[in-house]
Amino acid sequence: MEQVAAEFTLVTSLSLELETAIAASDWGEVCKLAERSFFSAQAVDRTQIQTQILNGQILNGQILNGLLQALEWGDFQVRWDVSKLLPKLGNSAIEPLLNRLNDLLNDTTDSDEELQWFIVRTLGAWEDDGVMLALLEVFRSGNPDVQSMSATVLAQYGDRSLTVLKSMLETGLETASSSLWAVRILANIRTVETVEMLLQLAVHLNPEVCCTAIAALGNFQDNRIAVVLIQSLKSPIARIRETAAEAIAFCQTLSFDRRIEVLTPLLWDLNSLVCVRSATSLGRLGDGATESLLRALKSEPLPDALAIELVRSLLRVESVEALIGLFKASQTMSLVRTELLRALGRVRNLKELTVAYLTQLIQQNLALTDRKLAVTALGNLAHPDAIDHLLDQFTTVDSSLRFHILQALQQIDRTGPEPIVRAAIQQKMQDIRISAELKSGLEFAVHEWR
Repeated sequence: MEQVAAEFTLVTSLSLELETAIAASDWGEVCKLAERSFFSAQAVDRTQIQTQILNGQILNGQILNGLLQALEWGDFQVRWDVSKLLPKLGNSAIEPLLNRLNDLLNDTTDSDEELQWFIVRTLGAWEDDGVMLALLEVFRSGNPDVQSMSATVLAQYGDRSLTVLKSMLETGLETASSSLWAVRILANIRTVETVEMLLQLAVHLNPEVCCTAIAALGNFQDNRIAVVLIQSLKSPIARIRETAAEAIAFCQTLSFDRRIEVLTPLLWDLNSLVCVRSATSLGRLGDGATESLLRALKSEPLPDALAIELVRSLLRVESVEALIGLFKASQTMSLVRTELLRALGRVRNLKELTVAYLTQLIQQNLALTDRKLAVTALGNLAHPDAIDHLLDQFTTVDSSLRFHILQALQQIDRTGPEPIVRAAIQQKMQDIRISAELKSGLEFAVHEWR
């Protein structure tokens, strides 16, 4: 009896403190008291009387009322705390939350979108059919941030949300906005039924819905997907062709050769963004795409964005044929040369071929910017064959280029099995045949070496 009396005293005290905090609109204190009551309920033994006191009408109703008011009127931190506390009250919190969310969605004069966001976030703690239906209503009238949170919650429900989504789509009650969010939810639910629904949305009249569904289908493997993607490549809407060109690179139900076959014509699409996306996808497909990419690189006129992406895609392939093709194109296309120089330092499998190209290039009459890029690339490749060629570049009187050369040599020295660059500098300085300009540059290297 003494324990029950103590527990009753505790509950009475909490109730009075809670009443005072609510009256004073001290929402932070309301949260603390609610947390304290939950902690107390867990800390003592569950006698029948205690269960009636701590989990019954005496205190829980008061806590629920206080937390709902705190959610309504509190600041962001208070609302964040409340969203974690309300689920501890069980299902009793669902109905008032749903009622308040419904009021907010239907009242155009009340634009407390942050409150909507927190109610949706809180409702995510319950897997309840009523909650799912209410969250779908958010897609028809909610703000984008609130819709995003609703989509996150529905995606957590997994298969259970499919029935509600399917019903909405089949009855034609969806709007373009709700269909778009439905696609985003479906993308995170990996079932056969999901694929069937996405295939329907991939031919939606709204291009944004269509594109989102096509992109989502890229996460699945199903023989039906390839048919839809190939059809989408022929869409009159450029955004759809672009999205399909990206998705088809990952469509494993199609062979590499078939993917290359259907993507290649899009390198000459009337829309440059479609061309760029096709080049990116072809670059992911490996050496088999080299011929198509090089043929497009030789096309005229060639948009700058496409030229840059063709260079990147061919470098991603990283075959002898791809690199030689790029080297040849760089002789007549300055944009290709500059983009190539920016990226050559990342070549991993054909370093000797790349170094031979770069060392030959730096002996030509390059613009200062390109010369610096070439020197930097040689440093990143860290191949010893570049050392003598870099040392010869110290004939320059440009101080910034000298520092680029020095940095490249130091990088080669650091990444090699043993330091050899400084010895190479000393040996070259002893050669009586070197020019005064080169000797000056080598002395600069010795002085500035770190």
